[in-house]
Order: sequence, then structure tokens, then C-alpha cells
Amino acid sequence: MYPSRYNLLVPFPDSEQPYLLLNPLSGSADLVAAAEAGEIMAMTENGRVPANPELAAYLTGRGYLLPDGEAEEGRLRAREADFGQALAASPVQLLVIPTYECNLACSYCFQRDLPPRGGIMSLEVARAFFAYVEANFLPAPAPPLVTLFGGEPLLASPRQEEIVSFLATETARRSLELAVVTNGYYLEQYEDILSQVKLREIQVTLDGPAEVHDSRRPTGNGQGTYAAVVAGLETAVRRGWPVNLRVVVDRANLPALPELARELEVRGWLDLPPERFKTQIGRRYQPFDCPAARTEAGEIFSRHQLWEEFLRLSEKEPVLSRFHPPDFLGLRQLALTGEMPLPLFDACPGGKGEWAFDLYGDIYPCTATCGRPEYRLGTFYPQPHLDMAAVAPWQQRSVRTIPACQDCPQALFCGGGCGAMAASNRGSLLAPDCRPVTELLALGAKYYRKQLLAQTTVVTATATG
Repeated sequence: MYPSRYNLLVPFPDSEQPYLLLNPLSGSADLVAAAEAGEIMAMTENGRVPANPELAAYLTGRGYLLPDGEAEEGRLRAREADFGQALAASPVQLLVIPTYECNLACSYCFQRDLPPRGGIMSLEVARAFFAYVEANFLPAPAPPLVTLFGGEPLLASPRQEEIVSFLATETARRSLELAVVTNGYYLEQYEDILSQVKLREIQVTLDGPAEVHDSRRPTGNGQGTYAAVVAGLETAVRRGWPVNLRVVVDRANLPALPELARELEVRGWLDLPPERFKTQIGRRYQPFDCPAARTEAGEIFSRHQLWEEFLRLSEKEPVLSRFHPPDFLGLRQLALTGEMPLPLFDACPGGKGEWAFDLYGDIYPCTATCGRPEYRLGTFYPQPHLDMAAVAPWQQRSVRTIPACQDCPQALFCGGGCGAMAASNRGSLLAPDCRPVTELLALGAKYYRKQLLAQTTVVTATATG
């Protein structure tokens, strides 16, 4: 018998079942009884098949043990095909950047080191974008999602309003949906323009209560933005537009998160269904080596540190459980449904499920890379052209092609991480951007303990659960 290399044993906060055994390839999850912990640990750490025949039979039925490595390779190919089908059935996100300019001076802006490039997208370039969409992304099993990005796409100028109105109406004319990633400062002013199209979501960043938010996300001349952003959010909620409220978190503002959550609770926004109002906690990070990455690194959490502190704060502030239910690499889905998510063969959508098109006619693979010439993949204006040699590594990237991921037991939870971060930090798209998988799963097991106890079978001495 062959123990799957994707078996993971995660500490579980329960004296009778001290471990959670997971295998993303088979989709199995089991709590391990204390009596069986030694044999299970020997299997996951040393590849030793349990001597108890009933236990071995149970583990075989659950996919933790296989006949041989060839059987696992066959299962990998089948699950990879499932992942590819799910990806093909998902909408491609087409990010449109009408300008790189912005009215805010956020303290942590990851685009602050870009060379200054002003201007607003012309109607001619916008028409070329839609021609490119029709030639390359339509028709599709799932219609693509057009997303306004920047810079700041919703600036207060007649030319900006004209181009955003054109992008909105042309998106609607093709029966596509629009999403907007905005700082929210002028969102209220764009109410009529955005009402011309079906909105998938409005993503707005609010970094805390007024004093905290204003210190991190002021205007270019140092004025606060909280009041204007909240007014824009009120417009979106009143209109019924789906809101994705994002908080960029570091050591400086995490302690203020409960106060922000209570403010949203008072407004009734936390009572809205998730299709109307959801939240996103974005870890502050610097994808490239810019001054902020060097001078302010002490304020930045690692992934594990962020969610460890969030969990600790949640224990004291229950409102955070209403504000944001963390995913913890799919443990939330397991806790709520009893089912594991699909194994993650590729966490990076760049150049596959995501493309960025800017006002100069350039094409980039993702939000992190737009505006950086070294990552340009081609043009859609004045002539459409893709540099397939540049595109190929993005499209080939997966845990099956990244050498360091191929034998990693955590790979199908991690998916190889972010391609842009791998290229920036390790010099290659085919390098991993590793996640602290076991640590995050352990935090998730603690956070969702009660639900997991209700949803998960137990490996007992007789392997009957």
C-alpha cells in the first residue's frame, strides 16, 4: 500500500480527537481519535502503513492509502481535469484601466513606484478593447466579467465620466456584467452612469473607523476620505448594488477592526445577505521591491501572523465573526457543508482567468503587474498582438509544472501561490510563492471547531467513526 503524499495531519483542539486528517486530492477529512493518532502520524510523516487491518481498510476507502504511486498519479490527472473544467466554466475577468491616476495618497499604495504615466483612455482605445473582447473572449461558456480598475477609475472629470459611461454602456450592450474596483470617493457622483449596466459588484476599501481610515487613505492634499467613501457605500447599498467591502490590514489598523465592524452593524449592512454585502480582509503586502516594502516592513503581517491575530481578536470581539468569516484554505466550506473544495492546482489567474488592458493599449496578466513594462504580454491597440513566449509561462504555471510543488504535500491547498510574487521574489514564474498551509489549517480548525465536530467523521479504533 502507498500512503498518499497529500495526507496532512493538522492539530485539532479536542482532547478525544487531537488531529484532523485531510487529503485534498480525495476530498476526505476525518477527525483522528487519540488511540489512532500514533499510527496515523507514522503514516503521514514516515510513510508507514498502519498495522491495524480495519484502520488500513478505512484509510484506503477514504483515499489516504492507495495501491501504489501510479494510482495516485491517475487520480491527480483526473482531478486536474476536473479543475480545468471548473476553470473553463468560470468567467474570465477583463480588467480595464482607464487611467493610472488617483486622487488618493494611500500610505501603502503598491503602485507608488510606477513611473508617472498620466492621461485618460480615449474612446478609440476603448473601442479597440471591445473589439479585442469580441475577437478573443466571445462567445464563451461563461460570459467574461469586465472590471474597472486603476489607478482610480472613478475620478471627477468630464473626460473620465465620458469614458466610464462609454465602457458601462458598451458592456451592457453586449449583455455582460461590470465590476468596479474603486476607492469610493466619487462613487456617489457616478450613480447615474453605473445604473446603465448590471453590476456584479462594487469593491470599496475602508480601512477602519474615520480616524484610522483617514490616516491611511487621505486625498492627495491630505484631506480625510472616510465620509465620502461611506456616502458612496450608502448609495451602493440603497441601489442594491453588490458591495465587496475590503479592509487592507496591517499591525497599525487591525486593533480598530472591531470598531469598524460595529459601525457597519449599526448601519444594518452586516444583516444584508452575502450576495448584497460581503467583506474581504486583504493582508497589506508589497508585491515588488518599492520604498514602502523596505521602510515599512515592520508594519506588515505574515499570513500566519495576520490570521492568528484575527482569531485572537475574534475571541474577545464576537462582532468580527459577523463582519468576516475567514476561509482558512477551504476549511470554512468543510465546516459549513461537510465537503472539501476542489484541489487547487493553480492559485494564479494571471494570463488565464484574468487579463488587464490599460489606456495605452497594453495587455498585462493581472492587477499586480499592470503598468510594469517587464510584465507586458502584448497590445490590443493600435494593433492586437500577444507575445506568446511571454504568455506561455503564465498559462503553463501550476503545481504540476512548478518543480518545487510537484512533491509538496501542501501543494493542492496552496496552488503555487501568486505568479507575480514568485517572479518578483524568486526570479521565475515557475517558482513557488509558498503559503503557511499547515499553520493556517490549524487556525481554521480552531476557529471552526464546533462546526467541524458536527460535520466530520472520526477515525476510531475500529475505523467505523
